[in-house]
Amino acid sequence: MSYRLNPDKPLNHELVRVARDQIEGAIKDILQARHDVHEAVHDVRRRCKLVRALIRLVRPTFPEYRAENAWFRDLGRSLSHTRDATASIECLDAITKRFAGLIQPNVFAPVRQNLEQRRLQIVGAVKLDDRLIEARHSLYAAHWRVGDWSLESDGFAAVAGGLGKTYGRAHGRMQEARQIATTELLHDWRKRAKYHRYHMKLLGPIWPAMLGPREKECHRLTDYLGEEHDLAVLQAILLDEPDRFGDPQTLRSLFGLIRWRRAELQAAAMPLGMRLFGEDPDAHVTRFGTLWDAKQAETPEAYGIPGKSKGAPAAPARHLSAV
Repeated sequence: MSYRLNPDKPLNHELVRVARDQIEGAIKDILQARHDVHEAVHDVRRRCKLVRALIRLVRPTFPEYRAENAWFRDLGRSLSHTRDATASIECLDAITKRFAGLIQPNVFAPVRQNLEQRRLQIVGAVKLDDRLIEARHSLYAAHWRVGDWSLESDGFAAVAGGLGKTYGRAHGRMQEARQIATTELLHDWRKRAKYHRYHMKLLGPIWPAMLGPREKECHRLTDYLGEEHDLAVLQAILLDEPDRFGDPQTLRSLFGLIRWRRAELQAAAMPLGMRLFGEDPDAHVTRFGTLWDAKQAETPEAYGIPGKSKGAPAAPARHLSAV
C-alpha cells in the first residue's frame, strides 16, 4: 500500500509513511539518472507532485502545509527547465503516429532534429546533472524533516477540507472551460483534476471497487488535457523561431494537424470531465464522508464484537534505509 492511506491506522502515521515512500523513490530515481537523465527528472518532479497532493488532502489540519507545499513545488521547478523541451518532442512523435496515414514518412524529421538540438542546448545551459545532485541532498533533509509532521485532526475530519477544496477547484475550472476553452483554463483544470486523481488514489482503500475506476478515468482526463497543453506549447515553440524548424509549407501542415488534434482532445475531455466533476462540491464531500464511515463499519469492533487488536503502529523510522 505505497501511495494509499490506510483508514484503519492513525492518519498522522500514514501521512509520514506515504511522504517518505515518495521521497525515497525520488532519491532512487536520481541515483539511477545515469541511465536516462530526462526520465529521472520526470520521475522526481512527479513524486514532488504526489507529496504535494498528499499534503493538500490534509491542508486545513496540517500547520506546515504552506511551507512544505512551497518547498516541494520549488524543488520540482528547479528541475523543470527541460520539461517543455522533452514534451515537445514527445508531442511531435504522437502527432506523426496519429496522422501517419495522412502524411509522408519522415516529413517532420527536420523539425524533430531541431527540437532535439534545442533540448541539448537547454540541458547544457542548466547543468541538469548538478541540479539532480543538489535535489538529492535536499531530499535527504526532507526525509528527516517529514518525521516531525503532525496533524491537528484524525479520520475523515482531517481530509474533508482538502478533498472538498481540490474537487471544488476542478469543478469550477471545468465549468469555466466549458464556456471558453482557453489554453490557460484547460491547463489549470488539468492541474486541479490531477490533484483530485491523486486524492482518489490515496483514498482508494475506503472503496476500491468505486474509487479505483474513478482514479483511472481521472487519469484518462488528465492525459487528454496534458497532451492538449503540450501541443499548445509545441506550437508556441515553433512560432517563436519558425526559420529554425523547417520550411513554411511543412510548418503550416504541422500547425493544421496540431489544431485538429487539440480539437479532438478537447472534444474527448469535456464529456468525461462532466461525469467526473459535475457533482456539487459539498455533496461530493458528504458522499465521501459516508464512504469513510462505511469502511470503518466493516470492523467487528464497530458492532461491539471483540476483534483481534491490531495495536498501535510503530513510528516510521527516521533513518533512510536502502537508498
